[in-house]
Amino acid sequence: MSHQLAGKGFIPILIDHRITNGLDIVADEPRARFREAQPSASETLRVLEECCRQMGPLHGAVVLLEHGQAYLSAVGWHDLMAACIHEPAFVMLQSLNPNGPAHKADTECVKRFNRVIFKSDHTINTNDESLLEGKKCEVLSSLTGFLISEDSKFIDNQSFEISL
Repeated sequence: MSHQLAGKGFIPILIDHRITNGLDIVADEPRARFREAQPSASETLRVLEECCRQMGPLHGAVVLLEHGQAYLSAVGWHDLMAACIHEPAFVMLQSLNPNGPAHKADTECVKRFNRVIFKSDHTINTNDESLLEGKKCEVLSSLTGFLISEDSKFIDNQSFEISL
């Protein structure tokens, strides 16, 4: 996903407390940036302010629900939007997992918010699981890149459900 977003001219900034995950992504996509932070309000705000000082206001955010929700909950929409351009775009990626978190974000204050809900279909059996993961990422990245771009500025409050 970082590669697709960087290809559209964005500077992907990954905020995570798992250092190896962030460094692996940055190693694969040198245009991406990684900032380590625990999902607390003070650390997340510190990282957002640091990124804004170094790169300017954020264009928006892609929140991976299973991992990013803790950061979003710690900061809140208003503080996140304060670090962004005038009309930021937000995309939440959520796997359709019956055992996963059932979360409906409070997005009343957000103008451009869209959700991508994906279900992994494991009925197709291949010997190369990385190919399956690569295809999943390709589909999710393309849709996410479109939704965060200016091309989709009139698409708001939509949920896209896809099976991978």
